[in-house]
Amino acid sequence: MLLRRAGIAVDLVEASADWKAAAGSGITLQGNALRVLREVGVLDAIEKEGYQAEGVALLAPNGTVLATPEEFRTGGDHLPAHIGMQRPRLQQLLIDAVRASGAGVRLGTRATAFEQDGEGVDVTFTDGTSGRYDLAVGADGLGSATRRMISVTEEPRPTGMGIWRAPRAPAGRRPPYRDGLRRPVFHRGVLPDQRGHGLRVPR
Repeated sequence: MLLRRAGIAVDLVEASADWKAAAGSGITLQGNALRVLREVGVLDAIEKEGYQAEGVALLAPNGTVLATPEEFRTGGDHLPAHIGMQRPRLQQLLIDAVRASGAGVRLGTRATAFEQDGEGVDVTFTDGTSGRYDLAVGADGLGSATRRMISVTEEPRPTGMGIWRAPRAPAGRRPPYRDGLRRPVFHRGVLPDQRGHGLRVPR
């Protein structure tokens, strides 16, 4: 979106046919992300849809508050420490902004090959088309096919941690903190959003 605002032509190629618009549960947006989202132009909508929080509370099993560590405003003093919201709603806000920017969008398509020279890169796609670009960015995540195609051999290594998220309706007044229980091998956190609570249970 920022490239489009600068007058640069953009083709966005997405592997998912539906842009994964309904996937996911809750998400925490820290200050560094909020700073970029403000520049993109969607922060006002995110502040309206999400829940702004200024800290984290660590609780004992009986609910006793053990600590409320300071949470740094990584986006600056003028932004919340973090905002919690439903991931599908964030995705839809970004989808709408991308389409409004005038970027070319192709869904259900992947890159299959890259050929780079001193002037740019030729990209071939699964729909049989190809394109010539000044810059190609592969943002395809943990199991990146782009990484393998450009001969990067390093692979992510599991850490043994898993996270489950599910929506949970709030009980009474929403707390001012994201509540959590920390033990050596267990951590439970509840992050409020505008419509309910996102429950996070890492193992």
